[in-house]
Amino acid sequence: MVEHGSGESASSTVKRRNRRTHSGSKRRRVLYVLLSDNEHAVVSRAAERESLAIAAWAALTLLAAATGKPRAQNNELREVLQAVMQVRGQAHRIGVNLNQAVAALNSGEVSSTVQWYARAAAQTIRKLDELADELRRRLP
Repeated sequence: MVEHGSGESASSTVKRRNRRTHSGSKRRRVLYVLLSDNEHAVVSRAAERESLAIAAWAALTLLAAATGKPRAQNNELREVLQAVMQVRGQAHRIGVNLNQAVAALNSGEVSSTVQWYARAAAQTIRKLDELADELRRRLP
């Protein structure tokens, strides 16, 4: 759907992943920066740490330096998010293993690992609860 006079579709106004948010004015200027392979690797890793496209990271960093204002850092929240993602993966693996152990138990095989998987699942859920509480405390 195109709004009258805006020239922009509703889908294009949705915030895109790995991109910086747009200011009110249109961006018409291009800045070309030549980097060595090593410099590009350093910049690329920095952008990746913040889950940003290289150009978005560079623009935010350049603007912060030019205005003398520090960039908004969300490192603490990113660390908590990384921990949540790790625990989520662990919970998924435990669930798969627990399902396999229960299937074996239902087929008549007695598995000593069922209790271990149940304890591991309970521990993982507790960790997820702790991480959720920490996120809740840190979010504005």
